[in-house]
Amino acid sequence: MTPRARGARRWILIATLIGLGAGAASGASNTREMREAMRDFAASLSVLLEASTQPDLTASRDDDSALSEALLTVNDHATLLVEHLERDDTAFLAAALTTQVRLLRASARRGNHALFTQSLDRTIGTCVRCHDLTSSAGAGQLARRLVPQRIEDALPQLRRARLQIGTRRFEAARGTLETAMRTLEGDTLRAAFTDYLMLSVRMLEQPELALAQIDRLSAAKRLPDTELSAWRKSLQQWPKRAGTVPDLGLAARALARARAHSDKESGRVDYLLAAMEARRWLERGTGDDRDASEANLILGVTEHALSTDAWLPLPELYLEQAVRLAPEWPSAKEAVDALRSVLVERFGGAALPGEVADHLEKLEQLVRDARGRA
Repeated sequence: MTPRARGARRWILIATLIGLGAGAASGASNTREMREAMRDFAASLSVLLEASTQPDLTASRDDDSALSEALLTVNDHATLLVEHLERDDTAFLAAALTTQVRLLRASARRGNHALFTQSLDRTIGTCVRCHDLTSSAGAGQLARRLVPQRIEDALPQLRRARLQIGTRRFEAARGTLETAMRTLEGDTLRAAFTDYLMLSVRMLEQPELALAQIDRLSAAKRLPDTELSAWRKSLQQWPKRAGTVPDLGLAARALARARAHSDKESGRVDYLLAAMEARRWLERGTGDDRDASEANLILGVTEHALSTDAWLPLPELYLEQAVRLAPEWPSAKEAVDALRSVLVERFGGAALPGEVADHLEKLEQLVRDARGRA
């Protein structure tokens, strides 16, 4: 692609992102533009995925190759998302995407197949998390396959399902995960159900799908009954949220139920509900800084409990926001204490690096000073 053509593509993406952020008047046009951008992105992912399935990465590596062009395209998307997304958490994910793209480019240059595959999985995982954080309105589902079937079929089932979620083919991902859960066992089965739970309640808004899977897993005794029973009970009480006003109290009550469970896995559904309702409340943009601090505290705690994506430190982002929004409020004190626990866990229980410890101390001092003035 010539520099002129790449420049034109960048301007199309900018217009799409600004239109989405401003709530463009023409919904149909907006959706068309987003789908075109997603097709461009997915076409590049196809090239990267095909390279990852080859035993010798260097075979597809040269300055004029499709691999090089695909890396540039993904980099363009990530960079523009950073520049034009206004919400802190989604912009943060876009920044994480740029980091993974840098690793992809570096590993491709060096022919490091293991790092290339890991970075590609994390790139797709970041896309999945972005769809998890944003409402299903926007671009909606895409029925059309954006990645060629031969490439999808070459991927292990869980990687395939994550790719399908990352390219908004939610029904396809549902089928892939349902098939996978018939034969998987142990931690791999739990990972598949975790993705299925997110897909059914968040993207498809059909908690009954997850309930049906729980019944099948329980009948076959393929996951611990304590977890399955807890998930079933929480899903049976899942509130009808469509068309309702976001309720921060509902999020707080769901978090309290989640924390009351004997372990994080048993509380997974309640943590998920707490996060979804707190996020809905923040998206509505009502309430004062103290309420926003409470919502960010809930998101920080739930992200820490649920996330397996250690390369995406969203808990730290939410917890620091909770502190800075209302340092005099009880939620700020709870948030800074939770942040210390998260950071200690991140660094394996060892002493925090100097820069991290200094930043945490400043936040703790901010809370002490604000509470002293209150």
